[in-house]
Amino acid sequence: MPLAGVIIELRPNLHSGSAVLRFAQNIPNNETRIILKEHSVKVYETREDGTKEEHLIIHYNAFGMDIHGISTFIVSEQYISFRFNYNHIDLDGLDKQSVHVSVKPLMLRFIEDAFPITLHCNNCSAELVTATTYKRLREFPTGIIEPAEFYCHLPVGPVPKSSLVPASTDLFYGLNYVVVELRGLQKRVNFHGIHIYCARCLRMLGHLILQGSAAHLWADALHWRNNSKEAQPQSLFQHDSLTQFMLRMLYCLWRPMMPQLCLISGKALLWCALPNNERRYMEVLVLDPELRILRRNSPDNPDLRGYRACKLYFKVVNEYDEQLALWKSQMNVPKLEISHVMFMALVGRFEKHMEEVPRAWRYNTWEEKMLLTYFVYENEEEEQLMATNHMIAQKLEQLSLANPPTPPPAARNLASNDDAECDDEHSDSDETAKAKC
Repeated sequence: MPLAGVIIELRPNLHSGSAVLRFAQNIPNNETRIILKEHSVKVYETREDGTKEEHLIIHYNAFGMDIHGISTFIVSEQYISFRFNYNHIDLDGLDKQSVHVSVKPLMLRFIEDAFPITLHCNNCSAELVTATTYKRLREFPTGIIEPAEFYCHLPVGPVPKSSLVPASTDLFYGLNYVVVELRGLQKRVNFHGIHIYCARCLRMLGHLILQGSAAHLWADALHWRNNSKEAQPQSLFQHDSLTQFMLRMLYCLWRPMMPQLCLISGKALLWCALPNNERRYMEVLVLDPELRILRRNSPDNPDLRGYRACKLYFKVVNEYDEQLALWKSQMNVPKLEISHVMFMALVGRFEKHMEEVPRAWRYNTWEEKMLLTYFVYENEEEEQLMATNHMIAQKLEQLSLANPPTPPPAARNLASNDDAECDDEHSDSDETAKAKC
């Protein structure tokens, strides 16, 4: 029976780890055992015909772990979960072989007063802003801090609106957006209320801010070109992977200048406006933003590799959800608007890694029903490869639906089923205190 996924949480402070094995099919009702054999952790399954299948989970002395005990071994449907204990682990050796992704500074791909650039719709390439040489590129308040706290050289008192409105040669930027002068856009876009759409393809680009005096445009809806015939379209920001967005967002929501939020709550409320003007909200409860995990890069490769991950609960709701009002009313819960493209990308990543969690572990409470998942911090090359593989898998699935093949003798059941008991130990993580919040 093929092994589809392995994820192992490491708790160095507790000298223990928790492993979840996900198989491509439901595990049949026969003899399944986990054995410490020659200091390696292996799973043995006895089939109905009497033959045995062996799965190597952890190599001998992997990362310096002297594994000596297995507990809480549970088999249910697609999943096997267990715990193991060890006396020693080589954290330095583990870190050397792990994938490290640090927060990159939020930087545009062009610089001040260098050359004229044009801004285009990322969907249809329509020119939205004519060639402009920007003389000021400045970071803009994210929306969760007051402008008076953001600008340090303004006079005491209310911040004048004009200080935040960009001039024709100004471009302000934030987590996933840019702010430009409105007048340069008006002939090339359509408006519906405060929302801005491309006049050619009707893609949502952003919305009006500062009482309609400036345009807040999502970075994933735009690309830029320098003013030459050979210019190639480029994204606005350097290091614009989903992992970098997640790391920057965590820092933005719980920045060091507001440590009280880290002490009170790991909650955040993300929301987006859909192209049809409806709103979607995502309630997020961060359990451990810097969890050590081991996982396989592919199901067929038995080698484990170290990563850092954010362990969290999440729930997507609409604006009429009963519990949403409670989250909105909590002053210690930061609220952040993101683009609907980035919103759906986050939901897709959360749902993907949620498949590694048995169903019985997924919900925090019966009332809230937030879902447990991971966000694994991957480098940009891995993310691009993963996105390419996902696109190929989708195309193959579409082709198979259009031309269904003859079913094989033993078809694989890819339904997500689960098991087990939940034991969140995020408070015991040795890295929680170092979280980038």
